[in-house]
Amino acid sequence: MNVTQVQHILGSLDLQDLDFLKPMYRQDSEVTLVQEQPECFDKLPTEILAMIAMYSGFMTCFTLRHVNKRWRSVVMNRQSWREYIYRTPDIIQVDVSLETSLHSFDQLVFGEWTKNGVKMPYMIHKTFLEQYDFLGGIALDVQPGGKVLVDYFDHRETLPCYIADVQKRIKSGQLPPMMATSNSPVGGLRVAHSCSECAHYDNQQVCKSEFVHGSISAFDHLEHTFVQDKYRIRLTVTTIRGVFGYKDEMPCVCTKISRINGQDLSHRLRDLYMRMVC
Repeated sequence: MNVTQVQHILGSLDLQDLDFLKPMYRQDSEVTLVQEQPECFDKLPTEILAMIAMYSGFMTCFTLRHVNKRWRSVVMNRQSWREYIYRTPDIIQVDVSLETSLHSFDQLVFGEWTKNGVKMPYMIHKTFLEQYDFLGGIALDVQPGGKVLVDYFDHRETLPCYIADVQKRIKSGQLPPMMATSNSPVGGLRVAHSCSECAHYDNQQVCKSEFVHGSISAFDHLEHTFVQDKYRIRLTVTTIRGVFGYKDEMPCVCTKISRINGQDLSHRLRDLYMRMVC
């Protein structure tokens, strides 16, 4: 069935016939239908039913499986969800939680950059403690459906190409040797370096910059929400807490689809979303 045929069939429907798609929400975040579907839907091709389901949004879509066996077979078929992300009006929130080693006066920079042609949110962790330069930052590659791929990256000042450039300038007399005692991204030497290996660092656009003030024991969290089309990516940074207090480890990132159109997803709905959409 081609696009023209689909448009013709949808155009022949009375919009009032779609009122049965409107859900009634209960306190347990599940939804149920309050009306029966019109008879005209019995004659529609499966492709049209799948398209109507995708246009209706995630929450309403899963209530359709209670209408009859045919709707259930459509909604619970993963092939029906191939067009969901391109058709749905849903606003999808993804929560990204980062636990890392934080210290007083550390700086957290939230922004967006373009790497390999893909626009991605990022967060850079800068610290005065050189032994923690390895913490670097993370970039978030949001896939269709809201699945997030996390890319850890180093500070530009610690890259081999940057260090080689500094050493070259020292040998040529452009920099005195005593200025190259540190490669710290905060307190160390900085030069205007750019090459093909690190050119994507030039595309960084800062959205927000925060410092960790006061005692780290009183620190709660820092967060920033990025907006990308129909996605809302909320990045929350907390310090690592161990059984015996704070400990220094590599950063740990967890991601999950948390809300659709501002409504929290239950574990069951989140599992269905991950199975059908991602």
